[in-house]
Amino acid sequence: MATLLAAAVVSPLVYLAIKAWADGSTAPLLAYLGRKDFPRYFDRIRWLFVLAALPWLCRRTGLAGGRVLGLRVPDGTWRRTATWFGVGAAMVAVVGAGQLAFGVATWRAPTGPSTLAGGVALALLSAALIAFFEELIFRGVVFQLAWATLRLLPAGLVAALFFALLHFQRVPGHLWADGTPVGWSTGFTVAWWSLASIPSSLDPAVLAALVLAGFTLCLVFARSGSLYPAMGLHAGWVFVAQLHRRWLHVDADGASARAVGLWGGRAMIDGVLPLALLALLAIVALVMAVGAESPHEVGNQTGPGRPAGSS
Repeated sequence: MATLLAAAVVSPLVYLAIKAWADGSTAPLLAYLGRKDFPRYFDRIRWLFVLAALPWLCRRTGLAGGRVLGLRVPDGTWRRTATWFGVGAAMVAVVGAGQLAFGVATWRAPTGPSTLAGGVALALLSAALIAFFEELIFRGVVFQLAWATLRLLPAGLVAALFFALLHFQRVPGHLWADGTPVGWSTGFTVAWWSLASIPSSLDPAVLAALVLAGFTLCLVFARSGSLYPAMGLHAGWVFVAQLHRRWLHVDADGASARAVGLWGGRAMIDGVLPLALLALLAIVALVMAVGAESPHEVGNQTGPGRPAGSS
């Protein structure tokens, strides 16, 4: 709640300053930032306040220190991180290719090599930042706190549900249109709808997919003993999804209902086949995680900072 209030005060100032700066500049990065709507700014600034409060939260919960949070590098960590990145990227690429093949999406080619390189670089940077900070918070803190009192699987499900529900904190589309004026009170309006909109914006298919994704990330962390492989998987998903949003145009209304039902629409994870891929990946991660635990660890879950399986 405190981070919502802080973002409500600060985000209008940041948004208006960047908009004014972008209007007087030709820099590509400023042009990119200038196109973002205010709710996106609010969300990012809220997460900055969450990150600023993270050291205090870690001290209060006994999770102080990078190694305790999961920023450890056992042997083979970077190889596993790269492998999981490839798995995540391949999954989203398969969904994007299916949408293209079945007419759900159309290709929008970049206008030149510089546009291509810039788009890939921004997508990679965005994927790295999102994966790092979300894994640090949701797996490093939330999952480990749940794992301190619950067995591995219930702890993973609790953390995954929390992770999934927060993705539905958004201002409903009919309440925010392009050109909506931003003033000092706009941040409080967005803060209110960030909470009030969760029940009304829930999509069962997307919720199920996000729970599976969050649960899989918990298991990857538990199996590896490090957050980095989970970051790799998360970054692979986000990287290709960012490229998808940039260069593929999804027209769910113009495609057949069956194709959209199979391959999903703009969310990409709201189709049967993306959900099946996530379920298969969750099963693989579950087998790997359980296999890494000793009988003692299965019966007595380790506390914060000591995920099972350090191989």
